[in-house]
Amino acid sequence: MLLLKDLPEYITPKQIKQFLRIGQRQAYQLIKTKDFQNMKLADINFFSKEKFIKWLEGGSFE
Repeated sequence: MLLLKDLPEYITPKQIKQFLRIGQRQAYQLIKTKDFQNMKLADINFFSKEKFIKWLEGGSFE
């Protein structure tokens, strides 16, 4: 089980999937919503851990 403290500063969709324990399709549907702002590097999406925590707490990625 992946814990919040184990996540790096910038996380990938795969790590979001593992943390939330959801399928790959659900993870990609989730990150395509307007709430998720990403940074792309070499065709890989990265998301700020800090903003992800805010989203988990019921806020948004903004």
